[in-house]
Amino acid sequence: METKDSELDFGELSKSTAQATRDGSYYPAATLAIMAYDTTSDPSEKARMARDAGNAYRHLGKYEEAEK
Repeated sequence: METKDSELDFGELSKSTAQATRDGSYYPAATLAIMAYDTTSDPSEKARMARDAGNAYRHLGKYEEAEK
């Protein structure tokens, strides 16, 4: 994931989240989804990243984290 001026870009974080999920790397996927959630103010993007983080935590068996 490349960044410009050390800024995290929602689009890059979102792509990295999807790739980590496809690779079965659910802990990094959850972490990236949370980072993407924190970088955007768009409600639909926040909802998508919350869903992706929850799904990743469910794959890890961390159901309490998934509910957050």
